[in-house]
Amino acid sequence: MRALLARLAARLRPGPPPLGGDSLHPWFHGFRDQGPPLPAHLPGTPLAQTADSGDQDRPVFFLARGHSGTRALARLLDHAGVFMGRGPQSLNDTWDALHWAYGFERTLVPRLFRPGRGCLVHREAVLRVGRECARRHLRGHRGGPWGAKTCAAMFAHPLYRTLYPRARYIHMLRDGRDVTLSHDGLLNLTGADPGHPNWEFFRIITYGISDDMALSPFPFPRTAGQCGPLRAHRYWVQAKSWIEHVRMMERLRQDGELAPQVHTIRYEALCADPVPVLEGLFAFLELELPAATRDFARGLFHTRGVGRWRAAAALPADAADSPGALWAFMAPELQLCGYGTNPNSKEQP
Repeated sequence: MRALLARLAARLRPGPPPLGGDSLHPWFHGFRDQGPPLPAHLPGTPLAQTADSGDQDRPVFFLARGHSGTRALARLLDHAGVFMGRGPQSLNDTWDALHWAYGFERTLVPRLFRPGRGCLVHREAVLRVGRECARRHLRGHRGGPWGAKTCAAMFAHPLYRTLYPRARYIHMLRDGRDVTLSHDGLLNLTGADPGHPNWEFFRIITYGISDDMALSPFPFPRTAGQCGPLRAHRYWVQAKSWIEHVRMMERLRQDGELAPQVHTIRYEALCADPVPVLEGLFAFLELELPAATRDFARGLFHTRGVGRWRAAAALPADAADSPGALWAFMAPELQLCGYGTNPNSKEQP
């Protein structure tokens, strides 16, 4: 009887409020508007073969792996007057811009990503989806600079460049060993609900550009709902995901697709002395860094999460990974990013 009453109460509970005349909540799976549905697979062309959209807006986007300090920096930009979205209809607790993360990236990347090549561009779909996501994200915007924070946007970078050729990008870089240990290795594919409809997107940002799933030290599940191996090897999966983000950035650079309007910030430098780092960022963005925001930054960033990998003598038994093996696995990308790989050294990036 108690269970029956709970189910009835859930049915009677009001749903999310409509968004500007539609009933689509930001946590939607896929893009939806009044037009025909997007097909599951879209043909595409490389970015170099597409024409710019002609849209001259200059939003600020992030290129970063999750758990690289993007939430704090998004909060700081908002404090300085850069519109980053407002409220639960546009942002979640980690300041991810929901319309861009779900409506744009997780809708288009699975349809346009090609293993070993990256994301192709379907101009019509990019403009259609992007303009609708911008309309939703910018509700409440009263003019002035604006931006949107997502993670893994480097996998969708050609799409953003097509939509906003003059956009500015903040590339957040953090030591992959600290990223791997963050949140006990639980994120995306190894998180609480890896069986949801974004499975293919998360698989891409863990294996996409390298297309080396066969090299996994465990049978990688091909479909959602079979996630025991992912949880058992969650630190390895997180390390692989960080590696893949680094490789994706390198592929964009090699292919000439990385926008010239990119400013790189190291998380460790930002935590150690935020104001000089932020002065460089705001000069790049051609914005004033208010005195109040300088004070806000001094209490926002801290060094507690910097170098925590040095104390990781062991990982939980069910992780089936050892720190030494993981750091060796990550060594080429760590060195590429300027992070030393000797666990006994005191070098700083």
